Amino acid sequence: MSPLPSDTAARRALILAAGLGSRLRTANGGPKALVEIHGRSILERALAALEAHGTRQITVVIGHEGDRIAEHLAARGRGAAIELVRNP
Repeated sequence: MSPLPSDTAARRALILAAGLGSRLRTANGGPKALVEIHGRSILERALAALEAHGTRQITVVIGHEGDRIAEHLAARGRGAAIELVRNP
């Protein structure tokens, strides 16, 4: 499959990262978005894929242990503009 032309790239994206991860049973009990696979979190992999396709504004919905996700994103310090929305 060939990549989409740059003029059709999604400008904005939404990542849902508010789940408990109860079915995943994370070893550290943390949010599933921060589970690492081969040294990179699921969240980081999603962000990198979106950025590689031209997305520059990403909204991440956080809930369970949202502060840990917020810290992870703050430490990232590069890439697309990220807005956090808390799901109560």
